[in-house]
Amino acid sequence: MKRVVSVVVAICVFVSTCGCGEPVNPNARPTYKASVLIRHNGKPVEGANVVFNPIDSTGGVAAYGRTNSDGVAKLTTYRDADGAVEDSFKVTVVKLEQRMPDVPKELLKSDPERYDELMIAAGAKAKPPAHLLPSKYASTKTTDLTAEVRTNGENSFEFELTEGLSK
Repeated sequence: MKRVVSVVVAICVFVSTCGCGEPVNPNARPTYKASVLIRHNGKPVEGANVVFNPIDSTGGVAAYGRTNSDGVAKLTTYRDADGAVEDSFKVTVVKLEQRMPDVPKELLKSDPERYDELMIAAGAKAKPPAHLLPSKYASTKTTDLTAEVRTNGENSFEFELTEGLSK
């Protein structure tokens, strides 16, 4: 009985401490709310993956987000939308074409094994997804987008993606 009580107490302690506001690592650098607006050809870009890559990769901490229908992403470092650490970043932006194999969805319920087989076969034949934004923004080596996250002030960034050759 004592063992059961101990296990229950341990589970309760674990569950009650999950999701607390402090980062899992007590030595983690503090974050500051940060957001980014991405436009391409003057229009907000929905569904783009944005990464703030620390310029000094030794000890730097990246932040990421996905743009909503307004083209805005709230950055995440440790926990959802907690922001980014104070640092200088190269910003990458990627949006890839979404391709779904032509496999009847009804098979998922009626014959899940056959559905899986067809999905795997279709995936093996699929071409890589195409970039829907200029590919120069997909790599830290070619992007010309930079950002400085600071402890004071508003960390709100806007980028207009333009066509052209990589620098």
